[in-house]
Amino acid sequence: MKDYRGRSFKGANLSGIIFQNANMEGVDFSGANLEGADFYGANLQGANFESAILTETGLAATNAAGANFSNATLYRADLRDSNLRSAILSGANLQGSNLELADFTEATILGVDFAGASLRGTSFRGAKIKGVIFPKDYKAID
Repeated sequence: MKDYRGRSFKGANLSGIIFQNANMEGVDFSGANLEGADFYGANLQGANFESAILTETGLAATNAAGANFSNATLYRADLRDSNLRSAILSGANLQGSNLELADFTEATILGVDFAGASLRGTSFRGAKIKGVIFPKDYKAID
């Protein structure tokens, strides 16, 4: 497992890069272009993705607990089965993303756009949610 803990990729162009199963705890990706990158199974605890471009990025099965995705573009991103507990997603765009079985427990979700996203089995238990656009067919279970 590659270890990048605490490093900074602020504003970097990392489109298409592969970080599968890497330890990225606390890494700064703010303002970075990560379009089409692959983070499958990575540890992203406390990582900063503020204002990052994550269009069509693979984030499935990641541990992104406490990560900051404020104002990030996650259009058509794959976050299936990811841990996003206590993550911050204020102003994020998750249109068309796959969020099946993702865990947003106690996350901060303010002004987020989930239009067209797949939310089957997604948990929002205890999350702070305000001004959110959900898919038309979404029915909360929690």
